[in-house]
Amino acid sequence: MSLFELVYQNATLASHKNKDTFTLCSNYYPTISSDAKNNLFYILNYGYIEAKYPYSLSANSLESYLLLYTTSGEGQFIYNNKTHSLTKKSLVFINCLKGFHLKVAGSSTWSYQRLYLNGSHLPFLYSNYMKSSNPVHQCIPSSNLPDFFMKLTNYIKLEDPDELVCSVLIDTLLTNLVVEKNSCSLDTSIPKYILQVRELFDTEYFNNFDLDDLSIRFNVSKYTLSREFSKCFGISPIEYLIRNRIKIAKELLVDTNYTISEVSFRIGIFNTTHFINLFKKHTGITPLQYRKQLNKELNVFDSF
Repeated sequence: MSLFELVYQNATLASHKNKDTFTLCSNYYPTISSDAKNNLFYILNYGYIEAKYPYSLSANSLESYLLLYTTSGEGQFIYNNKTHSLTKKSLVFINCLKGFHLKVAGSSTWSYQRLYLNGSHLPFLYSNYMKSSNPVHQCIPSSNLPDFFMKLTNYIKLEDPDELVCSVLIDTLLTNLVVEKNSCSLDTSIPKYILQVRELFDTEYFNNFDLDDLSIRFNVSKYTLSREFSKCFGISPIEYLIRNRIKIAKELLVDTNYTISEVSFRIGIFNTTHFINLFKKHTGITPLQYRKQLNKELNVFDSF
């Protein structure tokens, strides 16, 4: 038993009175080298929990950081005497020195994944994350954070994960989390019509859009729209739409049995050959190769 496992069990000793209210689908305590502890980001524990009412968990002070991701259902998170609602694709990032409390919301079910982390640069990232004083972030529709989280959790469950690669994946996830959260807090300074254009791309990605139609719809020149959108989000409107379509396509390729043509149609690209070329341009592989690669990885991880 690792030192953190012992400390964690003691910190949560009185929490799991109702053992039939949750299933611990994964619970992994990796071996950590001294070099990793001194120089890298590293994981102390990974867990995947499926819970039902009246599940709850209280943790006393722990010398680590917690990253918690809700995959389905709804939970509640109490920290610093404030209660936060956790829904699908929400992320919590906290310093565990203050302790926290988790419970299922109402009579629902709740599935979540947790990562206890440490590393010398975590205080810096955490201080930037907490500029808004809110420990919870709801992923935006076009967010890559769920993909980054899945890549990290899948990787650490390999037989012999490389600590340096693991550190890079943690860094990528947390850096993008901080950037996305802080970008969301800046939305109040973004023109309202630009936010509406982004929302259209996020929710109606399957529809056909061009700058001429958007300029008429929002009563602004297409050049102004394109310039303002690029200024706010760092990429052109059409490139944003394409990236969002590719992201949705990745989800459909993994989560459904749709053919490549059906996936293409559902994201608003009606020429399958164009979709395949576009997907390969953005990912380096074809949609079919992506599906086979992800399914192969998931089959391996199912054994854990």
